[in-house]
Amino acid sequence: MKKHDEKFDKKEKDLENALRRALADYQNLEKRIAEEKSSWVRSANKDLILRLLPVLDDLYLANKHLQNEGLRLGIQKFHGVLAQEGL
Repeated sequence: MKKHDEKFDKKEKDLENALRRALADYQNLEKRIAEEKSSWVRSANKDLILRLLPVLDDLYLANKHLQNEGLRLGIQKFHGVLAQEGL
């Protein structure tokens, strides 16, 4: 009977270790996916901002010639959004 208990204990430990490894693998996968998602978002934001900067330059040029209060406020809002994004 003792041999049977030892086999059972070994099997239980093996299963427990397998479960712990599977849980650790899953947690590592979740972490890696979160990091990749964050990287994709940063890359997409960077690409968008790079496409918007020429538009801001055009607004500056237009404001230089027009001196329009509404345009000036729009440029200020644009700057506010860029500042919120850390630029």
